[in-house]
Amino acid sequence: MEVDIFKELDAALERTGITRAGLARQLHIAKGTVSNWEHQSGRVPVGMLLKISGVLADTRFKYAAASYCFHIPLMSNTHYEETAFGRYAALMKAEGKRQEMDQPMIQVISKGREYRTDMDRRYIRKYTKALDEQIAELISLKLNLADEWHLEGGNDDGRND
Repeated sequence: MEVDIFKELDAALERTGITRAGLARQLHIAKGTVSNWEHQSGRVPVGMLLKISGVLADTRFKYAAASYCFHIPLMSNTHYEETAFGRYAALMKAEGKRQEMDQPMIQVISKGREYRTDMDRRYIRKYTKALDEQIAELISLKLNLADEWHLEGGNDDGRND
């Protein structure tokens, strides 16, 4: 799952109330540099992503940047509503898909090394992909809960509202 880092950047800018020009000022770069990355190279330098993440202090963008840099699905891009309930529903679907695979998985992983087949290897790949999807959904739910319930940053004094 390839992360659209520019879409994630625009969403993070909207969430934080920072403009592209304001971001450029804080990064000490020209206003058009971000647009140049998007329209000319289509890539953002990794070092710059770290700086942008620091300026924005947006948890979702940090995960998106890590996914973008390492090509590891750390967040979900499923088409569920971006609410805690929607993310929970997506997680339950991914978890159910993975659980359906558990019984055959036990049979595959219990085999001795000398009895493993190419079909077993394909099943392991399929299973690990289902695990990646479940983990991405879990992280998306966590990020959404933190955002919706203001669990990170802000004026949270630890009291129950």
